[in-house]
Formats: sequence, C-alpha cells, structure tokens
Amino acid sequence: MPLYSDHDSIKTTLDTEGVVVVEGVLCEDETERIGKLYNMMIKGAIETGFRKTEGPITHIVWPSDIVPVLHDTQVYRRLLGLVKSLYGKDMVLDYDMFIDKAPGTSEETQWHQDAAYWPSLPDQRALSCWVAIDRTT
Repeated sequence: MPLYSDHDSIKTTLDTEGVVVVEGVLCEDETERIGKLYNMMIKGAIETGFRKTEGPITHIVWPSDIVPVLHDTQVYRRLLGLVKSLYGKDMVLDYDMFIDKAPGTSEETQWHQDAAYWPSLPDQRALSCWVAIDRTT
C-alpha cells in the first residue's frame, strides 16, 4: 500500500489551494537522526560553508550536499516519490535548505511564495516541501 493513499485528494488540494498537509512523511527514528545532524551543523561540528543568519534564524543551503546521507533518508525519498507521482517521473530535487529558528523565538516568518526566488525557466513544474523536525507553533 502506498504511503499516500489519498493521492487524488492531495493533487486536487495542491492545484486548488496551493498548499496541502501530508502526514507520515517523517518517521520518529529518522526525526531524531536528522535532528542530530542539523544540530551538529548549527553548532559548527559539521562545516556548512554558506550560512545566513538573520537574528534568531539561520539558513543553511544544500544540507544534503554537506551530509550526502540525507539523500538516502526516508523523508527525502518519500517526498521525491510523492512529487514524481504528482508531477512526473522526471522531477528531481533541485534545492534544499535547513532553517533553524531558536526555541522561544517570537519572530515570525512572513507568508511568501518560494516561486518568487526561482529563475524563469521553460518548465514551470515545481513544488516546495516543508518538513518540521521539531514541534512548531
């Protein structure tokens, strides 16, 4: 049985609302493992190269290039599989980013559309996936 049993509903919601919540993408043991890797990046135990910090929020670009085992995690494979099933088997991971917002931070991330940051390309198929490693509010 596929992880996403309500595929048509997911596609319809994405097409009409532009956003959908999909449960069960990240399993508990993987949450802990990925969380440890990201904490090592934040603390500097893993060299990250480009890092942008604005107040209490840190962005690390291409964490899966820094720690290639991320490509082999269930969450990366599941999300790419879902994207391919929705938009075509030729879809690929184009970019990933780790965003760390310190606990207790009152600063909000403003509503935005990621497409505003993308270059204009002939193939406009794209989907941004956001996964919470920690509890969010």
